[in-house]
Amino acid sequence: MMSTTSTRAPQTQARTTQQRPPAQRPGASLARAQSDAAVRGTFHLPEQVEDALRKAQERCHLVAPATTASALPAGCSVAISPVFVDVATETYGIPGSGDDGGGKRGLGKSVLDRIFAAVGGSWDPQQTRRIDDGSDPYFVHYQAVGHVRNFDGSVRVVKGEKIVDVREGSPAIQDLVSVSLAKLRKFAEHKNKSESELRRVARERAENQVRGIRLHILGHAESKAKNRAIRSLGIRTSYTVEELQKPFAAARPMFTGHSDDPELRRMFAQRIADTFLGTTTALYGAPAALPPGSPPPPVGMARRDALDDGFDEDAIDTHVVDDAPSRATSRAPQDERADETDDAGEPAGSSMILPFGRAKGTTIGTADDEDLEWVANALARMVEDPQKSRFRDDNQRLLDAIDRELARRRGEEEPPEDAPPSDDDYPT
Repeated sequence: MMSTTSTRAPQTQARTTQQRPPAQRPGASLARAQSDAAVRGTFHLPEQVEDALRKAQERCHLVAPATTASALPAGCSVAISPVFVDVATETYGIPGSGDDGGGKRGLGKSVLDRIFAAVGGSWDPQQTRRIDDGSDPYFVHYQAVGHVRNFDGSVRVVKGEKIVDVREGSPAIQDLVSVSLAKLRKFAEHKNKSESELRRVARERAENQVRGIRLHILGHAESKAKNRAIRSLGIRTSYTVEELQKPFAAARPMFTGHSDDPELRRMFAQRIADTFLGTTTALYGAPAALPPGSPPPPVGMARRDALDDGFDEDAIDTHVVDDAPSRATSRAPQDERADETDDAGEPAGSSMILPFGRAKGTTIGTADDEDLEWVANALARMVEDPQKSRFRDDNQRLLDAIDRELARRRGEEEPPEDAPPSDDDYPT
């Protein structure tokens, strides 16, 4: 047991130090409390609104229909809500932007959803939908249309679209093969392989990624289309860690019925009651029928679009789903493939697909060390979570494969299979 513990501990320690984004600076909690006190509240008078918006602009990242509001419609107020960002769990690194504190971070989907809700945004159920005809399961053109109210009471439309084309022969698949081939050429163990052999291995790895994308293709398209629509409110695609110490201040107009006129207050109260009781549908009837979708264009003729923005997270469950397609890449139980290798000379399990995180849809063998550390840390928590016991075996199998790959890259030897388990292998 002692030998197993000493072998496992360095992996856990290395994972912790490499995986986590830069820690927040000292005093961040105090800065949060001060910003929170300065920008939270509902403001009725125009001069109060102007002052609150000015403070929000100075101390926060303001997300609002406008940066000033010299007048408000009768019965309306402006509510400002702070949205805090947990850098460690709700953001991800932007490739090529640098490491540590100087690196750029992208906002995760959960943060964007909270900001959209805080500004009073809502999705149009008639127009937020798949706009192709659905005749090809590997082609999705998704449109997200939302509504945000301006300070003068008018409605602002925000829109985002996303095309995911993973049909055989599409440019997206060709790009995946090119990326896999470029990564293979960087590995020393592949330098002696022929070009045809490298292309064959790259094709196999790209097919594994495409399989994962096809499994949740509609979720990919919907999530990315909505994220693009939300960012059209003026949210940048990346921020530094220092910038994310400040919260986002979301401002939206609210119909509160506030007025000094008793007659107006009575009328406003009646209108608010009508809204809550759902009289709109009774008066105006059901919405119009949806227009028919369009068929997908020929392969290679779809509008070129990045397969993955790299600036959002997908709305897919963050655990290994218990279905046959997701387990197809793990060809044998862990104890039967611990010492096996695949056709490319990689340890068995390196072709398993990462089901979540920034590198979602890529294989263990092609993912970067930082991405593997992040996924491994998350899987370790899931294995110990009793609420996810249903997925424990799958999560453990994937975690072990990642540990083997990281150990191989560090040049470390794996513990013998017959070594007894350590206390660190089980939740306390």
